[in-house]
Amino acid sequence: MTPSRGGLLAKTDKGYYTVYNRATKLPEGGFVKSFAGGYNVAKGVGRMLRQAGGVEYELTYKKVKNLNLRLAADGHVAVSAPRRVPLAEIDAFVSSRAGWIDRARARRTPLPEPPGDEVCRAVFAPWLEKYAPLFGGMPQVRLKTLRSMWGCCRPAKREITLNRRLAAAPAAAVEYVILHEYLHLIYPDHGPAFHAALDAMMPDNRARRALLRGGADWKNPDSVVE
Repeated sequence: MTPSRGGLLAKTDKGYYTVYNRATKLPEGGFVKSFAGGYNVAKGVGRMLRQAGGVEYELTYKKVKNLNLRLAADGHVAVSAPRRVPLAEIDAFVSSRAGWIDRARARRTPLPEPPGDEVCRAVFAPWLEKYAPLFGGMPQVRLKTLRSMWGCCRPAKREITLNRRLAAAPAAAVEYVILHEYLHLIYPDHGPAFHAALDAMMPDNRARRALLRGGADWKNPDSVVE
């Protein structure tokens, strides 16, 4: 944006236009960048770029009834809103969905190759062997490369499935997931009895679960344990 006698010059795809405060009409699609680094829009402009909650998004005013947010395949965030909705309310709307946007983008990002089966079994073995005597012996353990969960259990078959990517997680998180799945051999759901047993056997289980949300090289987008 360039200073001019009349105010500021805003460059759009149709050339330079002088901007007087926020009253000048620009061609549809013209963006006006403020000195503060944020983006404002002159009256009459249908689209603008804004940032809220760490998310940069393109706002388009349309004849719609509600706020709508869309995430494009390239990660671009687009929001449509009625003109009556204040910008502060739109920013708050986007901020409230920042976590969902991050997770959705992560799901579209290719994950690194997981460790091989030999490595995985070596990592999991100490914890599987530690808890096996408490749960009637070693269950059948399967390894899979999963994108949406760290592990799952089939009590009827005494079968535990562990995500290969878990082998790259911190040891405390690995132990948590393995105990979690062992407990499902007795408690199939996540009811009060399950959580009471988990709290008794691993009082710091919530802190360990939180570790699953760290480490960009190995984390799963949803960090789900079933």
